[in-house]
Amino acid sequence: MKCLLSTLFFVLSWFGASYAQSTTPWSAPVYQQGELIKFPFAGGLNNPQVSTFDFNQDGVQDLFIFDRTGEVILPFVKTEEGISTAYEYQPEYAQAFPQLKNWVLLRDYNRDGINDIFAYSDIPGIDGIAVYTSRAGNAGWEFDRYDFGPPFNLMQYPTNNGNTLQVYVSRIDYPAIDDIDGDGDLDVVTFDPGGSFVDFFPNQEVEQNLAPGTLQFELDNNCWGGFYESGISSEVTLAENQGDCVRIDGFDLAATGRHAGSTLLTFDPDQDGDKDLVLGDISFENLNFLQNGGSPTTAWMNAQDVQFPSAENPVEIPVFPVAFHVDVAQDGRKDILVAPNERQNSEDKAVLWYYETGGSVGDPEWTLRNKQFLVEDMIDLGTGAQPVFLDYNADGLLDLLMGNISRYQADGSVDSRLFLYLNTGTSTEPAFELVEEDFLSMSQFNQSSYAYAPALGDLDGDGDDDLLLGENFGTLFFAENKGGAGNPMQFEAVQTEYMGIDVGLASTPALVDLDEDGRLDLLVGERTGNINYFRNTGTVQSPQFNPNTSAAGNTTAAGNVNTRLSGFITGYSAPQVINTEDGLRLLTGSERGDLLLYDNVRKELFGTMPAVEDSGIEHIKAGARTRPAIADLDGNGYLDLVIGNQRGGLQLYRTELRSGMTTSTRTSRQSEIDVAVYPNPASEQVFVRLPENTGQYPVHLTLLNGQGQVMREMITEQEITPLSVRALPAGMYVLQIKTGDGVAVRTLMVGH
Repeated sequence: MKCLLSTLFFVLSWFGASYAQSTTPWSAPVYQQGELIKFPFAGGLNNPQVSTFDFNQDGVQDLFIFDRTGEVILPFVKTEEGISTAYEYQPEYAQAFPQLKNWVLLRDYNRDGINDIFAYSDIPGIDGIAVYTSRAGNAGWEFDRYDFGPPFNLMQYPTNNGNTLQVYVSRIDYPAIDDIDGDGDLDVVTFDPGGSFVDFFPNQEVEQNLAPGTLQFELDNNCWGGFYESGISSEVTLAENQGDCVRIDGFDLAATGRHAGSTLLTFDPDQDGDKDLVLGDISFENLNFLQNGGSPTTAWMNAQDVQFPSAENPVEIPVFPVAFHVDVAQDGRKDILVAPNERQNSEDKAVLWYYETGGSVGDPEWTLRNKQFLVEDMIDLGTGAQPVFLDYNADGLLDLLMGNISRYQADGSVDSRLFLYLNTGTSTEPAFELVEEDFLSMSQFNQSSYAYAPALGDLDGDGDDDLLLGENFGTLFFAENKGGAGNPMQFEAVQTEYMGIDVGLASTPALVDLDEDGRLDLLVGERTGNINYFRNTGTVQSPQFNPNTSAAGNTTAAGNVNTRLSGFITGYSAPQVINTEDGLRLLTGSERGDLLLYDNVRKELFGTMPAVEDSGIEHIKAGARTRPAIADLDGNGYLDLVIGNQRGGLQLYRTELRSGMTTSTRTSRQSEIDVAVYPNPASEQVFVRLPENTGQYPVHLTLLNGQGQVMREMITEQEITPLSVRALPAGMYVLQIKTGDGVAVRTLMVGH
């Protein structure tokens, strides 16, 4: 009961604070490949680092995920012991943790049963280890910085000349923090600055009879295990004898070896009392298991296995794998998880390999169960997610259209697309289903462009929303919607280099009438962080934008907004203008991940827009390269916020910003009628059954493919109507049914 009360207090305290800040995490059902996924709005994963932490204080260890991409924390709370998939994503627990960078391990250094934080240095330009002590406070978890003293308050050790140095761990490495020598306190093993030999720093708490929980280290050995890693081969060079350091032809490599980028995991799978080592390297896709044939105090790696943890299914993660040893199922046996440690040009979908531990104690076996553990239950487009809301099928419910930057390809090619999720819920309870993974066939342009950023607006004054797309090289794509007012969208062929506009790199457009002349103007964010404004000098039916940013009425510095941090050259602005009860406001994402909200958009378009304070949005930690989309999804009068990020996923929040009129066309909601479509999937024909006593005949049936093209259209006055699908290509389709009583939209799978 005590644990339950403390957990309840924590959650209530957090939500109380959250409401004061006006944002709370939210979720909605999402279906992918016909399956309901568990954590749709967890935000995706690219470079997860896995530890354990008892977030809800129920005595069971939960999964603490820190993603190096965007440096965000994702808490997954264990719901049922013994089942590896029994987790719930509970983002509220992340709020209490300090800001962490590059790498994180959670270990219990003071033996109080609570894992503490070991993390990369928070001192710019200084490589090292910062430590935070975890404790349960009155309002939830609290973390106190461990005081190592000057000069940097980082883990340190004395040198032979009486000075002190910080224990070195580079920002790209991953160290091992473990009881290496078996004396009960935590030690550190980490690659030296040269990157080819491992330093051993034993904690002196036990040896010097220091107070429990003391972190005081000495450099015991700068060739721990005796081996040498060259970076040329995935195998290391082993010493011939215990206590030796590798020498080749009598030459001491410790003086000259240089290689950067390695990950370490120490554990004792054979239960012989000493720590073996799992080594990952920036140059290779495999892990190397090094067998310790020495002792706890004098390690000697005398055998190696580059197919760890399974010869049948060895790790193949390009590039730079890192391994973690955690009890996923909470069944008393720790498993192996493996992820990519490199942020650039690395795998971004199969990013968490789960090897379940079997066999006997002292002779374990590892079986690969999943290459997308946790991430398969998220919306994850690979790298980058750039969302926009639209009513694609004219049912009055807002759907999601998203572009990614790319998905990893082994040959280095680009795989950038648009993804369409239809809202299959109701006006008060949204739900989404993935229906198209290459909307408008945008992948056809991948040889010359990628990183598609969609925006919607009625550019030609015909009552329906047209589509603009930003892309990596700064130009715009355009697709005209020929659907007509109140009808499902039907886009014409995509046009490139729209109006000759080119903002440099990473164009991110938004359409809004800023000068109140009835014509949509254009805002375009870009890589450098400023926001370009292009005034529409055409007509309502025929827009015209002068691509020269110096032309009269244009500017490269709309509102003097810039998302670039001081000292940096990139900012990746991603603007959206929203109409709230407090007037028109500009919301933008950024490279560093902050969401920035500005007021007086029209008044200060050519001046300086004031930042909106205490909106709650500024407290959200969504990761790097955020791209917001905002709308009232549940009809409660308040705006809901979805945020795309560099990890390829989305996060969803409720806000306390009251919605005004949206800046794009929105079809008025119609009542939803109860319609049955069967069989589904279908191969020959389907039947559409209307409810009895349907109000007004005739009934209009429209079947659209994933590109919005009308494939079947008919008018019926029958209660049950057959519809042939025999000649249609296999795939996902959308069936719209309109009657005098209302509308219904159903997704239909056709297979042959």
